[in-house]
Amino acid sequence: MTPREQLLKEIAQSADAFVEEVLNFVLFTKSRRSETSPDLKENLSASKGESKSVNQLETSSDNATLASNSALQTKNENLHISEEVLKDIREEDLEYHRAKETNEFLLDRLQEQTQDALKEAGYDTREKIVQLVQEVKREMIVERQNHSNLFTDETKKQLTD
Repeated sequence: MTPREQLLKEIAQSADAFVEEVLNFVLFTKSRRSETSPDLKENLSASKGESKSVNQLETSSDNATLASNSALQTKNENLHISEEVLKDIREEDLEYHRAKETNEFLLDRLQEQTQDALKEAGYDTREKIVQLVQEVKREMIVERQNHSNLFTDETKKQLTD
């Protein structure tokens, strides 16, 4: 993939604010380069001993290029970090969706197995299942009462010993 193709791909995937920043940078760089074109340098040096101006322009252009390169490097580093973070987020999102699908599958499977087991046991209507649940709740209440009574009896016996 050529740098141009890669840049176009990255721009296509970027937010508008970032694209605007990149555009401003490209326009700035192009304007700096056109200011120091060979024709402009020749015209300036051919004028009444203005070689000093050409040197100043070159120095100014070099400084601007260094600043632009530094800014570009910083932006590239930030973009690289952003790409890594985005990649991590995408991987975590993919893992989350896989886990969610697995859990949904397991829950659906559990629901099917429970329904099949209830039907096999003769609980094929909603009313029969509600009665079963009510019976189980009553049994649990009785077991808790028996357990607390047993605990109370053991505590009394320990206290009297």
